[in-house]
Amino acid sequence: MKRLALGLGSLVLALALLVGIPAALLFLAGNPFPSGDELSRALSTPDYGGEFLVGTLLPLIAWVAWATFALGFLVELPGHIRGIPSPHLPGLGLQQLWAAALIGAIVVMLTGVGALAGSTAGSPTAVPASVSVSQSGTGATFGATQADGGAGAGSTDSAAVSIDTTVEAAPAAPIAAAPTYVVQPGDSLWRIAEQQLGSGERFAEIAGLNLGVAQGDGHSLTAENWLNAGWVLTLPADAAVPAAPEAATPAEHVVVEGDTLWDLAADAYGDGTRYPEIVAASAAVVQPDGTTITDPNLIQPGETVNLPGVGAPTPDAVAAVAGTVAASPVAEGVPVGATIEAASPTVTPAVAAPVDASAGVEANAAGAAAFSHTAPAHTTGGIGAVLAVGLLGLLALRRAGQRGRREFGRRIALPTAEASTLELELRAVENRMGLDDIDHALRYLAVWAEDTGRTLPSIEAIRLADDDITLYLSGTDQLPRPFRTKAVPADVVPGNNTTAWTIDRAALPGVERVPQPPYPAFVTLGQDQAGAHILVDLERLGTLGVTGPPELRLGVLTAIAAELATSRRSEIRVTVVGAADDLATALASPRLRHVPDVATLLAHPAGDALAADTPEIVILALAQPLSDRQRAALAARSARLGVVQSGSTARAAAAPDRAPWTLNVDDIGAARLLPVGLSLAPQLLGAAECTRLIELFRSTAAHSVTRPEWARQMGAAGVGGAGSTGTAEAAGVGASGAPWIRLLGPVEVIGARGVEPRGIPGGAKRSRLPWATELVAFFTVHRTASAVDVQTALWPADLPTGLAAQQNRNALMNETRAWLGDSTDDEPYLPVVGADGLRLHADLQSDWDVWRQLLGDDVTLTTTATLVSALRLVTGAPLTGMPANHFAWAEPLREEITGAVLDAADELAARARISGDADAAALATTVRAFVEPHLVVRTK
Repeated sequence: MKRLALGLGSLVLALALLVGIPAALLFLAGNPFPSGDELSRALSTPDYGGEFLVGTLLPLIAWVAWATFALGFLVELPGHIRGIPSPHLPGLGLQQLWAAALIGAIVVMLTGVGALAGSTAGSPTAVPASVSVSQSGTGATFGATQADGGAGAGSTDSAAVSIDTTVEAAPAAPIAAAPTYVVQPGDSLWRIAEQQLGSGERFAEIAGLNLGVAQGDGHSLTAENWLNAGWVLTLPADAAVPAAPEAATPAEHVVVEGDTLWDLAADAYGDGTRYPEIVAASAAVVQPDGTTITDPNLIQPGETVNLPGVGAPTPDAVAAVAGTVAASPVAEGVPVGATIEAASPTVTPAVAAPVDASAGVEANAAGAAAFSHTAPAHTTGGIGAVLAVGLLGLLALRRAGQRGRREFGRRIALPTAEASTLELELRAVENRMGLDDIDHALRYLAVWAEDTGRTLPSIEAIRLADDDITLYLSGTDQLPRPFRTKAVPADVVPGNNTTAWTIDRAALPGVERVPQPPYPAFVTLGQDQAGAHILVDLERLGTLGVTGPPELRLGVLTAIAAELATSRRSEIRVTVVGAADDLATALASPRLRHVPDVATLLAHPAGDALAADTPEIVILALAQPLSDRQRAALAARSARLGVVQSGSTARAAAAPDRAPWTLNVDDIGAARLLPVGLSLAPQLLGAAECTRLIELFRSTAAHSVTRPEWARQMGAAGVGGAGSTGTAEAAGVGASGAPWIRLLGPVEVIGARGVEPRGIPGGAKRSRLPWATELVAFFTVHRTASAVDVQTALWPADLPTGLAAQQNRNALMNETRAWLGDSTDDEPYLPVVGADGLRLHADLQSDWDVWRQLLGDDVTLTTTATLVSALRLVTGAPLTGMPANHFAWAEPLREEITGAVLDAADELAARARISGDADAAALATTVRAFVEPHLVVRTK
């Protein structure tokens, strides 16, 4: 409909300009050319009545302007009809551009592919043409490779149509595809023409080739010549670039029980409506029973279907992209098939693969919309998932104390931008569920040992993987079901007395009672080559040596100290000798202390401050080795002692039947754990990251501050007519019938009209609902955002650009759009990307939006009734209820909402004390307990 309206309007305007203007000039002015007498009189006497100006001069100017436009139109018309570039007439660039815009819109209306004809300029030789049309709801886009003549496709009434035709032609020499250019932020047609064609005045040629051509974001170039970053523009043939690589070979999929073509399309492309593409690609596949698939609603297990665009690129395609570097990372809006991104250089092919315009930019033309995000194993500096859990837990306690000290109307101080970046990484890395599962497994063994009268198994190491936990035991201890034995490779764990037992994390049995956490001295050393976390029991090992460059040794020792100090296991004392004094001060953990040297350590016996059964871990960061006397004094210090020392442990007092344990650190990402011979990426807390960590914790001791500027602007923007008094009644959340999201409590999207996002392609059934919910929450706070903004917020530890990032983002956008559904004006609640970036429909709001509409920017100016209405929106602590690794971006927002709710509760409580309103007082107390259960009641 949009294309038809644009085409009809262009046709009417073209007729008006070409026919209407001369007709009007003839009717109103007649013959504008003056006679000799008239010209002489005009030059010799004043034109008091303006007769010469109005009747002669102005009509002549109008005729000249019309003639230049008509000439430009006549020059452009053959090029669009024949599919060849139009000649450039000096001085008529603007007229040719306007004419090209009108002709392009008219041709698009009539043929459906329009200006694509001009994109293949360069040869009249016919070549095979492949056209793919995918239409769903809002429109269609076309991907074609063609020469003279072009290929067209019209619209149909079906939900999705896929057409694949081939025009046979006589063998011909390969023809280079038309060159293309990826629009960068700040580009203009003039600038592109100047850079790519040598003259900015040739911008009209680029416009003529691209007017009306659908881009990956669902928009196209119009007469206004506005460009969106990420568009792929076809250039004239003399702007030569390498030819487009050969398309990927379709992947095959063998149907299993429960498969449907809709689900296969949703998993492969992120859009179930693209199933006809699979039907078309599989029509010629002979099935095991000798038949072919004819009914898309009936596929049988064992049948084979082709998934076009999902397979790996052919060798020719890989070779074609080598050696050409793109100008900059691809922006959101470029179809994946239009720009191939790789670890090596990048090239922009001339013709994009088919893209479903109804899915907008998120449609994955390459077909691999695989949402397969896994939380990173460590931060960029080397902090692992278990240490991240401990640090964030301690940070949460400190911030709770900050809130207790906060004055009414103010907010807690947050860290600097650099320290906040580290916090963002920690939230993306933490693995609370993995740590919970380790604790669960060890507590289960403790209960089993108590019930059976056994001693605790001698566990030296633990391997935490995504799906299972493996325990490495020194000896022949037997573990109960559901633990099962696991083969120990001879080249990994030496000795015949080492056994390995594994248990699936999903099969962890229940624990009837909760004993004191056993094995308190387990600590992470790093991650193996499969990304699994490796932990060792320092108490059981006795001594662990750390060798390698001094800065890396110190990074390992500091990470061990920090993890043990912030561990939530039972009591343990950690003493660091000769390092980490600033960190110990910043963490202020009662478990962690720093002493300058070994003499100071030995002068304070452990028994002075520790119970007899409390283990102590001593971390020796000094460069000089211990003397024999010091080593003996240290060994006699405690019955439960573990020592981690910088340097070799060859002389350590290890058990005579076991080789000493050593972590040889070769590089930031390379270490080897001996005697097990295991290669690791070591956990590190280096100097730079340690500085940011100290700043992060020091910020929790700062005084409260005024509300940040962004929060005040948010409050002003969210008033919605209530003004600073907050007395206007706000529309109830969801009152428009649109979905809405709860932020004032456990996060939840309510009223979505589609199917909940389900599993991950490849068979796993892990729900994508948390990701989709987080995406909606992000957009309710940031009403418009770029693709990089979304990527950085939801996946802060990943690169925001690249093929994998685009596939994850596009798949999530597609599924979230389908889940939310469409508004009453037939616009998706999550529209496709536009000129203003990614956004939500205005009708989709949050309860936080309603809160701001009710209370405005100052709770003291609102009525008590409005205060009550706002506080009844609160159902729990803000922005909670989501799995770990989500909402890392939202910590400042969480603190702003928490402060606002606590202020409102305090205001209502103060009024209730004066008025004696018991119900209002109860509501204030309840909400305060929701938001911060350990917080003392403040007075204004």
